[in-house]
Amino acid sequence: MVSWDGLVTLAPPLLALLTAVATLIFVPLSQAPPTVIADKSQVLLAWTSEPVSQLDAAEPNDFDPLIARIHQDLDRRAVQVGWCLQKIQGHQAPPATVPGITCASATVPWWRTPQFATLVTVGIALVTAMVSLLALRSRYGFQKRPEGT
Repeated sequence: MVSWDGLVTLAPPLLALLTAVATLIFVPLSQAPPTVIADKSQVLLAWTSEPVSQLDAAEPNDFDPLIARIHQDLDRRAVQVGWCLQKIQGHQAPPATVPGITCASATVPWWRTPQFATLVTVGIALVTAMVSLLALRSRYGFQKRPEGT
């Protein structure tokens, strides 16, 4: 196993195992946790619909001016939430202010990006393929036919 032929024979399965391990490591790391986005969405939804709860506490004769004010507040909040969601997705949008939410896309370290994970996995797979071809060439090359066959 410590000879050149042994290493060439043993390398492809080891590199294939390394590819599988790299895939198992990088796939979970390269995906954004869905609970963070869901939590932000719940807070945004609650904040947007908050003015409607004022209707329950209002007196019947105060409805007309209160309803107009609530409509304006709901429209303003809906616009702010739209801008905030655009910023969370990484798009350009005007600044948005929502209490309790940071309206910005999360920065991902370079080593957690799907592109890096793909490059590492493809690199290991290419090395595996090259070593496998080298092993095939040294083991199964064209040779002369043995005498008497």
